[in-house]
Amino acid sequence: MRTRIERDNRQAASRERNAQNGGSDARTGRQDDGGDRARHPPRPYTSIGWATTCWIVLALNGVKLQSEFVCFPERNPLGANIAIAIVDDDELVRTSIAGLLRSFGIRTAAFESADALLLAGANRFDCVVSDLQMPGTSGLELRRILNDQADVVPVIIMTAFPERASDARRHGEHFLLIEKPIDSGQLIAYIEDVVGCRIG
Repeated sequence: MRTRIERDNRQAASRERNAQNGGSDARTGRQDDGGDRARHPPRPYTSIGWATTCWIVLALNGVKLQSEFVCFPERNPLGANIAIAIVDDDELVRTSIAGLLRSFGIRTAAFESADALLLAGANRFDCVVSDLQMPGTSGLELRRILNDQADVVPVIIMTAFPERASDARRHGEHFLLIEKPIDSGQLIAYIEDVVGCRIG
């Protein structure tokens, strides 16, 4: 009731002002019957950027991404011609790296194990980014398997324990190794190296 009385008082004051101004809006000269504002209330002003919108969409879809991997525009259309497989038994790592690569326009597919990738067919991809230590086939074993195929698929190994890869290197194996937590710039540089084009 109080709100209605206040609204009626405002309308009455508006009509009185219009009467003093000759029945028109002093700023526009438009006739005002005193009820325009009541019938057409101003729209609330909202300031929401594309980055905030991105977070909202991701949250609504239940996507878990680290903040450093979110809200990059697609930077290079060349990325759309690249397909990369991500292999890690940690779902958060898979999702985070997929978010980073997709922000560059790269097509991605994530697998929770090397065996799952081999079953799906690794030769569909231009590059594989794989964890070193996983249940079942390890990242280095996956690399050896893919190196023995007719169409060699390059593998980038990532690990939180780089010393575990030292034995393989001592035995003459050469591979790209990136330490966790992942440096996004280094990962993109490695991918550019193995696919032979610039995406960043």
